[in-house]
Amino acid sequence: MPRLFTEREKWMNNHLLQEEIKEFLGNPTRSIHFFL
Repeated sequence: MPRLFTEREKWMNNHLLQEEIKEFLGNPTRSIHFFL
């Protein structure tokens, strides 16, 4: 069970990262302020 959870957690983190990248590419100026 815990292994399944960690796999799902990994997938979720990866998905969130992809969303952030999309947001960054779609709106670079706002994201640059966020990163700085």
